[in-house]
Amino acid sequence: MRKLLSAAIVATTALVLPTLPNVAHGAFIGNDLLIEWHWSSLGSIYATETNTVDGGIEFTERADGPNIDIGSSTIDFFGADGGVFVPASFNGFVFTDISNTIVDFLGVSISSQTGYSGFDLSDVNVTANRIEVNFADVGPITDPNQVQLTVRFGDEGAVSEPATLALVGLGLAGLGYHRKRKAA
Repeated sequence: MRKLLSAAIVATTALVLPTLPNVAHGAFIGNDLLIEWHWSSLGSIYATETNTVDGGIEFTERADGPNIDIGSSTIDFFGADGGVFVPASFNGFVFTDISNTIVDFLGVSISSQTGYSGFDLSDVNVTANRIEVNFADVGPITDPNQVQLTVRFGDEGAVSEPATLALVGLGLAGLGYHRKRKAA
């Protein structure tokens, strides 16, 4: 009987796990981001890339603009060779969670070690799945030639997945059955 119960647990797990939906989590690594460089206004796309965030540089320098490296909860801009960003109504980047697999963005903070003079939180707009970073009024760029944003994510533990709870319940039932059989 114990072997039958173990086989039932393994079979149920094998059937249920592949059907679990992509669960949102609060980190960029392993998720797909659309990165767009908008210039000279928001909506005028100069360059775009879609990347699965990993350990490398997600957006490489174009036209003296910065490289962008995205970490688990950070966005690093570095290597802008032009010295200043060309003035425009919008000259910056938009990051969009295109797969809806990242917990909602709540806000950002800026590292105090920035070399982008004039850049502050008023240059960043955050919505649930989109971050807009406008460098239009930034300059000159000094040493260190970098700015780092740290992203705050929403509460990823607020909603439990029913299938996960079912698996936990099945596991607890199996442990209870095993303990009862052992006591008898």
